[in-house]
Amino acid sequence: MPMMVVGRFMAGLGGSIGIALPGPIMADIWKIEERGKSITLSMFMPYFGAAVGPILGGYMCEQVSWPWLFWVVSIFDTVLLLVSFFVIKESYAPLLLLRKASRLANERGKPQWTIYQTTNKTAQKGTARVLTALQRPFKLFITRPTIPLISFFVGYMFGCYTIALTCYAEVWTQIYHQSISASGLHYIAISIGSAGSSLITGFLMDKVFRYLKSRSPNQTSRPEFRVPLMVPGTIICPIGLLIYGWSSQRHLHWIITDLGMVLAVSGSMSSSQCANAYMVDEFMQEYASAGAAMRFWSNVLGFVFPLFAPTMYQRLGYGVGNTVLAAGMLILCVPVPAVLWWFGERIRAIGKRRD
Repeated sequence: MPMMVVGRFMAGLGGSIGIALPGPIMADIWKIEERGKSITLSMFMPYFGAAVGPILGGYMCEQVSWPWLFWVVSIFDTVLLLVSFFVIKESYAPLLLLRKASRLANERGKPQWTIYQTTNKTAQKGTARVLTALQRPFKLFITRPTIPLISFFVGYMFGCYTIALTCYAEVWTQIYHQSISASGLHYIAISIGSAGSSLITGFLMDKVFRYLKSRSPNQTSRPEFRVPLMVPGTIICPIGLLIYGWSSQRHLHWIITDLGMVLAVSGSMSSSQCANAYMVDEFMQEYASAGAAMRFWSNVLGFVFPLFAPTMYQRLGYGVGNTVLAAGMLILCVPVPAVLWWFGERIRAIGKRRD
């Protein structure tokens, strides 16, 4: 058990890179008018992979010994690491300009400065720089009100998603009495919801953003232009939870349960994409730290939700249990887009004054 706990911790620590870094990298590369595409690229594979994994794992559990589950993932990760070492390049503008300034300083024999520096202050180095970077997410969480607001919104959505991942197989093995490999196939519903919603939301997000920007004074952009598409997903997700919960409890045809899961995952991922785009537009160069603050608290909820889910479903059943989750989403999450749309600019101004 201690070895498993340590191994899981190390796997989570390393795997967090795949969640924390793609968003900032996409923000570095893509223009603000193409933010929807960039968010789709950064969120699609992590969500899609989490859904595909149980499908492969279900078959592997029946065909090979359990250590091969770890060997296959380790081999695949090693290949990705080697390829990434040669393919992925630095994209952070302040660092790229700092390197250029250093090169020019050596060539010209005098200091060179970037727009991200001041001539009377040198950049932090070593331990001080690391400590500053570690403190920044928590500082932003305290001083910028939009971060805790969006963190809770995304966290609740992510919590429902993790419940789906952890409890979905039990629905098919315990209620529908299917084999492990057959139950894994139903995760295709989660894959369809992830893939479909990410592609559609990314396309529509860019369209809506360009439309709202063209109608704004002086065609200026605002993070609030990402909010309208948060609404459909926030409504679709609880509907999907209700269909999934009550169809499984009533032993309805399996396709109805899968349809409910498709809707639940689609709504969750769609609204989370828009919330992430809002964060990128607001924080830009600070998005890595702001995203870390948001992800920290959303992952806490993602950790807590599966802990109480089995007990909740045992006592209430899947129908009532998912009704509780859907009601919580309607009460706690539906007002968030309205708050951001009507008061987002004022809330952001409060945070900037605190800085």
